[in-house]
Amino acid sequence: MFENIFCGSILESMGKINSLRYLNLSHNNLIGDIPSCIGNMATFESLDLSSSQLDGEIPTQLTNLTFLAKLNLSMNNLIGRIPQANKFSTFENDSYVGNQGLCGVPLMRKWEEDSGATVSPKKKMMTHILLMD
Repeated sequence: MFENIFCGSILESMGKINSLRYLNLSHNNLIGDIPSCIGNMATFESLDLSSSQLDGEIPTQLTNLTFLAKLNLSMNNLIGRIPQANKFSTFENDSYVGNQGLCGVPLMRKWEEDSGATVSPKKKMMTHILLMD
C-alpha cells in the first residue's frame, strides 16, 4: 500500500487486525501520531511508515512487537526518545533517519533531561601539527 497517496491519520482500528505480518504505508501523506494500538499486532514482522508526515513520539507499545524484524520510521516528523526495549534495541540508524526531533540510540542526538530537548553532539575539533624539516 505504499505510494498510494493515502491522506489522513492511521486508524486506531488497525490494532484489531490479528494476522497481519507485513505493513508498508510508506511514501503517502499520512499525518498525526503513530497509534499505540499497533503494538497489539503481535504477528508483525515488518512495519514501514517512512516518508510521510507522521509526528509525535514513537509509542512504547510498539516494543511489544516481538517478531518485528524490519522497522522503517524514517523521513517523518517524529520527536522524543527512541524506545529501547525488546527488538527496538536491534534497529539501525536508517530506521529513524530524517526525524529531526528523535534522539537516543542508535542516533547520535542525545536527550537533554532537564529541557526534554534533543541536542546534537558537539563536533570534535581535530588539530593537525605540520612538521617541517
